Amino acid sequence: MDSGYPTVVKVDPSGLSAVTATLSSVAASSTFTPPAGRGFKAWSRPSNDFAGSYQLECQPIAAGPWIVVLPYSILTATPELQTITENQSGCPYRWNITARTAGSVTLGIAA
Repeated sequence: MDSGYPTVVKVDPSGLSAVTATLSSVAASSTFTPPAGRGFKAWSRPSNDFAGSYQLECQPIAAGPWIVVLPYSILTATPELQTITENQSGCPYRWNITARTAGSVTLGIAA
């Protein structure tokens, strides 16, 4: 039965699409640039047979080096979902598989 009320669909006010990937080799994901001052979520889910390491990185200076934000040692000791607040405008983030001998990792970043 129709209630007469419109369906409410939540849309992220940033208008940004999430970056998601399942990586099974040493590689980096696409980048995600969150709005400054807003929290964003980063998640990882390794397969049961994953053997390797990965990290979340940011690039605070255009064309500069990528800086480790969440090293693998923290990711293995904390929940799969991390909430981060970006204070610098225009700082892209990416997941980077730095070593891998087996399995895959599903990774994502979203506002």
